[in-house]
Amino acid sequence: AVGIPEIFVGGVFSRAVGSAVQPLPTSRFRPALPFLVDAQGKANQIMVLLDFAHPAIVGTEAPPAGANGLLPSEQIARETTVLDTLNTNNSALRAQFGNPIYSDYLLWETRQSLATRSRARADSPSERLERYLLLTYDSVEAATAAFKVLSATKGVLAVEQDQKLKFASVPYNDPYAQWLGNSAEAARYQWGHYAMNFINATPGQQGAHDMHQGHGYIATMDGLTGQSPNLPADLSPNVRRHLAFGAAPTNSYPIFHGTFVNSIIAATANNGTGIAGACPSCSLLLVEGGSVSGTSSFLSTAKWSASVVNMSFGLPDPEVQSSNVFDSAIAGAAANDVAMFAASGNENYAQPNYPARNSNVLSVGGVQQDSPNGPWPRWVQGLGSTAGANWAGANGVVGPAKDVVSLVPFAGASLAPDDAALGCGDGSSPPDISGDPNDGVAACRGTSFATPYVSALGAILRSINPRMSRDAIYAAIRASSARAAAPNAEYGSGLPNALTAVNYVISQTPNRLTPLFSLWNAERSDYFYTTVPQIAVGARYGLLQPGVPTGTGYVSGIGNYITGYDAFPNDPPDADLPTAGAWIFTTKLNPLDANAPLVPLYRLSWKCGDYSPTPPTVCSSNPKHMDTTYTTEQAGINAFVGVGYKLDGIEGFIYPKTVAQPAGAVRLMRKYAVSRDDHAIFPETEYSAYAVQGYTENSGSDWLGYVYPNSGGTTPPIQ
Repeated sequence: AVGIPEIFVGGVFSRAVGSAVQPLPTSRFRPALPFLVDAQGKANQIMVLLDFAHPAIVGTEAPPAGANGLLPSEQIARETTVLDTLNTNNSALRAQFGNPIYSDYLLWETRQSLATRSRARADSPSERLERYLLLTYDSVEAATAAFKVLSATKGVLAVEQDQKLKFASVPYNDPYAQWLGNSAEAARYQWGHYAMNFINATPGQQGAHDMHQGHGYIATMDGLTGQSPNLPADLSPNVRRHLAFGAAPTNSYPIFHGTFVNSIIAATANNGTGIAGACPSCSLLLVEGGSVSGTSSFLSTAKWSASVVNMSFGLPDPEVQSSNVFDSAIAGAAANDVAMFAASGNENYAQPNYPARNSNVLSVGGVQQDSPNGPWPRWVQGLGSTAGANWAGANGVVGPAKDVVSLVPFAGASLAPDDAALGCGDGSSPPDISGDPNDGVAACRGTSFATPYVSALGAILRSINPRMSRDAIYAAIRASSARAAAPNAEYGSGLPNALTAVNYVISQTPNRLTPLFSLWNAERSDYFYTTVPQIAVGARYGLLQPGVPTGTGYVSGIGNYITGYDAFPNDPPDADLPTAGAWIFTTKLNPLDANAPLVPLYRLSWKCGDYSPTPPTVCSSNPKHMDTTYTTEQAGINAFVGVGYKLDGIEGFIYPKTVAQPAGAVRLMRKYAVSRDDHAIFPETEYSAYAVQGYTENSGSDWLGYVYPNSGGTTPPIQ
């Protein structure tokens, strides 16, 4: 390919041009549907869970069933029959359900295969969500009437009217000078970085970013999707296109809000422009979630690809204590041990909104900066007497919520269309108080912007120890916070100290080493490696991104077991034990030579149907094929991107090729199997096991650096 350095030869870089790539089947047809809401946020959609064995629903008695109810094949057949009936004119069932204009699965974009659902427990949150239907009506009033009828209908197990979510942002309306007097210009603009000690304002003193800048995978459901054309260049490098879901938003409010939130997390640092993210090397998985149904659907999807989820929104009605659908989605993510963070809200209530009050979620309230060195009181000044951060709850924490500076989707952008009372932006109306108008940076307020600060800290901690549990992550954040000794309902444990939390997790991670798990999928013809258990279990269920419609999940690949680690979280009951061929580092600090930093191990992926200037012939016989490859240098990223791969993220760090071989370490090989069009990486001690499968070709280079082989299942010593 044009522009590829000469060292990248062989393997995928020299394959002959094959026949045209055959795109994978697209999603089934779904008409464009109106999403209508009334003044209370009620929508024209109903989410309903049916008993597909009930004669009132299907018209017949249940057939002989398995131990958990209907057999999976019969369950899916009945779901299809009911949907087809609801979408057919003149049916009695349609009248019974209030004549929806269209009916579909709630998880219509991300349906699991029969093989995958057959392995799930019937009472699992994931399976429960698979069974939900989403009914759309021609008006909110029709949906409300149908909701009342369905609530009393036999065979209906649960029913819920969809609601629009409220992003937890409030405009800036205080004088810019209130915090402009900070001593350092960087702190003046991003005071939250200094208040939480991501960056230390005192020369010579460490902040969390001196120890780790993070490389975790964060799913955000805050308005901006991967398809949006309005990504600032300062944010774009960390938006992973293979890991984005959903369609582009239809107005500038979610684009503004999402850009602002995502930039706080992952804007590029140290590039002389814009701002620095709180987790600047993290991978963003963007999803669109403006309502309960949409967010639940995508939360169910994102859990297979992320270890952290940011939710800068909530249901502002204090009477809404929960949502059955949303609770199922959160429970599904919790089963995968995903760490979830949600905004407490901005109505000045003495409790957090939902979903921040869900026990599986860490609630994030908001504080304001009254002086550069604190203390930081709860933000209570806003539009009128009722505006301000809701209480965090006794188990929550707080983050920067007033005068928070971040990126906007395009120069001059403003936050206004959804609500005339909202308004913060980069232009002249409302006036930009962050600095120069039209420079792509603005200041806003709201717990929406406190939450990504804490989510970013959670992602850094997950980067340091990917196997650390969600509850342990929450506990480390709370323990680092200013009020940890005396938490209360208003502030929770207070404002976290990122450096304290980072140092604690490092101290709990022996040698800063973690297993590089090895997995294989014969249907995709792909070896895959990750340090992230949440991504590994997604692979187990056949839901590894990029999305490829396969019926089987990944099994453990070549390697040895990990002592004391017998399963990934929420592993299928029939899954084999996790295996790993190597141990890699979770931070870039070289324990043998501080002057020779470790190099990142980047993961990239490609699937049949993606762009490629030299498509492999294997796609004509196996359109479900995908390939995962790895590199340690920017030139390697450029080379693989040049032949169609997309960068997914960083899995960890390894010794560079330029250092002397450390005692006990071996070369990490990268080899290519021509017949499979697949790359594999492995310690050289496993070369023979891979060679017999055809992994013998070099693809750019034959090895990447040094790693410790997993020979005994325990963390190896550093000699």
